[in-house]
Amino acid sequence: MKHEVVAVSFRAREGLALLFALVVVLLMAVLSYRGWRATEHRVAQEEVTQQTVSGVNALLQAVTNAETAQRGFLLTGEDRYLQPYRQARADIPVLLKALRSTTMRRRDQGQRIESLSPLMDQKLAELALTIDLRQSKGFDAALAVVRTDRGRALMHEIRGIGAEILTVTNARVSEYSKQARSTEHESGLISILGGASLFVLLLVANLSIQRGAARRQSLIAELQRSERRLESVAADAEAANRAKSTFLSTMSHEIRTPMNAILGYAQLMLRDPKLGADAKENLKIIGRSGEHLLGLINDVLDMSKIEAGRTELNPVTFNLPKLLGDLAAMFRFRAEAKALRFEMLVDGEATPYVVADEGKIRQVLINLLGNAVKFTQLGQITLQVTVETRKADQLWLSAQVEDTGPGLTGEEQSKLFEPFTQTSRSHSQEGTGLGLAISRKYARLMGGDITVSSQEGQGSMFRLEIPIERGHNGVALKHNTLRRVVALRTGQGAPRILVVDDHPENRNWLMQLLGSIGFSVSGAENGEAAIRTWEEWSPRLILMDVHMPAMDGLEATRRIKADPRGKETAIVALTASAMDDDRRAVARSGADGFVGKPCSEDELLETMRSLLNLSYDYEEISEAEAEPLGDLAALSAALSQLPLDLVEELRTATLSGNKRRLDKLILQVGETADDAPARALQELANKYDYDALTRLLEEARCR
Repeated sequence: MKHEVVAVSFRAREGLALLFALVVVLLMAVLSYRGWRATEHRVAQEEVTQQTVSGVNALLQAVTNAETAQRGFLLTGEDRYLQPYRQARADIPVLLKALRSTTMRRRDQGQRIESLSPLMDQKLAELALTIDLRQSKGFDAALAVVRTDRGRALMHEIRGIGAEILTVTNARVSEYSKQARSTEHESGLISILGGASLFVLLLVANLSIQRGAARRQSLIAELQRSERRLESVAADAEAANRAKSTFLSTMSHEIRTPMNAILGYAQLMLRDPKLGADAKENLKIIGRSGEHLLGLINDVLDMSKIEAGRTELNPVTFNLPKLLGDLAAMFRFRAEAKALRFEMLVDGEATPYVVADEGKIRQVLINLLGNAVKFTQLGQITLQVTVETRKADQLWLSAQVEDTGPGLTGEEQSKLFEPFTQTSRSHSQEGTGLGLAISRKYARLMGGDITVSSQEGQGSMFRLEIPIERGHNGVALKHNTLRRVVALRTGQGAPRILVVDDHPENRNWLMQLLGSIGFSVSGAENGEAAIRTWEEWSPRLILMDVHMPAMDGLEATRRIKADPRGKETAIVALTASAMDDDRRAVARSGADGFVGKPCSEDELLETMRSLLNLSYDYEEISEAEAEPLGDLAALSAALSQLPLDLVEELRTATLSGNKRRLDKLILQVGETADDAPARALQELANKYDYDALTRLLEEARCR
């Protein structure tokens, strides 16, 4: 009886063990199968995810290449810029088809891909339209389409959808990574149970782990390839940035080189005592028109430099009250010419000298005040400036420009600081539409910002806020009075000057200018010729153009300065490039100074005076001589005899700055009245003296 009890007890334990083993085997089988299926599914989904990421990146890169090629073609008109555009047009349909196939099992991603297709078609159509217009009707027609901002909006939508796709895809990659970690944990559990239960199950688990490891290695390799592709894309982007900088430098040189000759010869001819008053006035018109054109070119180049990240700050110590006073005097006259009140209020800390980028602050305030005067017809303009210390003992400059103009709608405010955008309150399409965009970029570059507050019909208020530092009088920039160099002071001899430039017209006007002042001048057409002349003639100073064939100016400068005799020769580099990097390249070459083209004779002669320790004889130039106004009283009387509607049209064209319209209306004045008023009006218009025109037309309208 006792034996039977023991036998039953043994069989019960054996049965429990067998049952436990069977349960373990079944559990392992279930877990192994589930893990295997999950790994297979995860691997397949990760492959789809990688294909989606690669496809979307390739699609965005293609449309970006197409737009970059279109910009290059619009600016230059050269067909070689269209090759990336044509390639993108061929690639985009193929990429969209591949993405549809990849995401067909993901309904949400598929819908996003489908929504990209019409946007891509619209974007390519917009690019094709601007290219066709550039080829058939010219740059202005194509630029008009670009200014509609439709292309920018389409790119914004395309990039937004692409970002959504990549965000969802990245979230899934993260989910798959978590699943992979969970699977690895389960695989470890299976291995432990298999070792305790059955060697065969251990082999199966081991094979499953090995297979999963192989899959993971494959995925790791694919991820590494993806990282390399991303590095390649980043390298391509950097190369594109360098190409853009090279393009800007080339375009600046190509534009400024002829402008240097135009403005240089105009300055030179103004020195001719045999030239009549009319001829000198015509030369001044050429000079002012050239400066106006150069200003428009600089706007475009400044914006491009900002976008390429090539703009730098140039902080100096300057007199802040004097800067504000000059601006107030300038714009008070313009405002009064339109019967507007102008008021400037200054409060806060009394800090006469500050350290900041004076040029950029001046340009921003001129843009803000100029817009306020331009768009305000009745009421007043107020400039309120505050200097105050904020946290961390940081000094801040706040300048608030408030007007009583037509105000801005909410939609206009949202696009106000975008490049090439003009609001509906402007009746003219003159200018580049870059003033406010550049102003905000400059403000942010200086560590501050520009904000706007406006309501339609109730005026606008623009507020500039930037950090500044306290300065000292001893290091403040000194501004020269209005005077012209006429000759070297007696007793200094005739210092030898070598002018090096591959363009004869640029070389000759400098040689004639310096010769008329009393220098002994010689010329050379490239770096090699400059070195030969330097060795034979020993000039005291060389004006060295940077970009030249055979040997450029930087290489010639390095070779001259490497010679012990080169220490006795001052070298001033001349370049038409707009890029700040050129100043650093000039400094590295060993040059003693830098003057940008178009060369201002005042800046050039002052640089030479400082380097050679010279003294000049000057003649003072009165403001009346610099800007002769003529018999405005007689002109005002003549304008009062014109038809009132013609006077009103002239006034509207002047206030809007529409030069083309103004020229046409002045022709009508010549047909309606005597030729003398028409000639006088045309003279003021050619000088861009819109303040005097506005004042005269206001008087004529009120009589």
